[in-house]
Amino acid sequence: MPELPEVETIRRSLLPLLKGKKIKSAVLTHSKLLKNAEPGEFSSQLYGKTFQDIIRRGKYLMFYFEDQLRLLVHLRMTGQLRLEGSEIELKKHNHFVIDLDDGQQLRFVDTRKFGMLYIGSEESVSTQSGWHKLGPEPLSDKFSLEDFAAILQKRPKRRIKALLLDQHLIAGLGNIYVDEGLFRAGIHPQSLAGNIPPPKQHDLYQAIRAVLADGIEHRGTTLNDYVDGFGQTGSFQFQLQVYGRAGQPCRECESTVQRIKVAGRSTHVCEACQVMF
Repeated sequence: MPELPEVETIRRSLLPLLKGKKIKSAVLTHSKLLKNAEPGEFSSQLYGKTFQDIIRRGKYLMFYFEDQLRLLVHLRMTGQLRLEGSEIELKKHNHFVIDLDDGQQLRFVDTRKFGMLYIGSEESVSTQSGWHKLGPEPLSDKFSLEDFAAILQKRPKRRIKALLLDQHLIAGLGNIYVDEGLFRAGIHPQSLAGNIPPPKQHDLYQAIRAVLADGIEHRGTTLNDYVDGFGQTGSFQFQLQVYGRAGQPCRECESTVQRIKVAGRSTHVCEACQVMF
C-alpha cells in the first residue's frame, strides 16, 4: 500500500503538470470506486473544471478545482495515478480517465479495485472519507516531540507498532516506514508505548521523520505496484534495513532479521539491535 512518501511523491510529480489544465471530459469506468455520489456526477461535476492544487493528508490526495469542488483519492493497496498521453493504450485495470486540454490524460489504475474516490465540497469529502479524523502530519513543523510523547503516554498499554499504524493518531505511516523507523530507533515493535523512556521517544520521533524524508527523497518504495505519476518506480527499496529482509543478516550486527506478527501485521525486526521496553 502506498504510504506517506509514495503519495507525496505522486503529488509532487503530478502538480506541476496538472495545475492550470482544463478538463475536457471525465469518464469513470468502475462505478464502485466513487463512494459518495452517483457515477454520472464524476463526469458532470468535473467537466470544464481547471486543476488548481493538490493537497496530501496522510495517504489521501485532495484535488482542488474552482467553485469549491474537490476530488479526494485514496489509492489503498494497488491504486496508481498516472499522467499519460491519450495515444497510449489504456491498461486493463484502468478505472477513470480525465482528458486534459493539452492532450494528456490523468488515469486511475487499480488491479485490486480497493481504491476510493469522493467528489463534492471540501467539507463533504472530508467528512465522508474520514480525512477529518486523521492524526497530525509526522513531517509537519507543528508536530513536535512533545506532541509525539503525549500520544505515547496517553496510550501506555498499546504496542508501539500498533500505535504508530493508527491513522487517527499519526497520519501516513504504514508497515514499511514503521518497521524501518523502529529499527533506526533501536526499539522492538512489541514494546509498550508507556514503557519507552524519554530518550528513546526522542530517538523514535527523529527516526520516523528521517525515514519518511528519506523515502520521499528516493521517490518512494516500489515492491509491487507503486509508481509515481509518470509510471516510474521509486528506489527506497534498496535502502531498507529490515522490511522484507526476513532470514537475511542484519546490516548492522549480522544477526538474522526475523518476521513476526504485531497487531495482525507482518513485522520485521532485528532482535539483537531492537530493545524490548
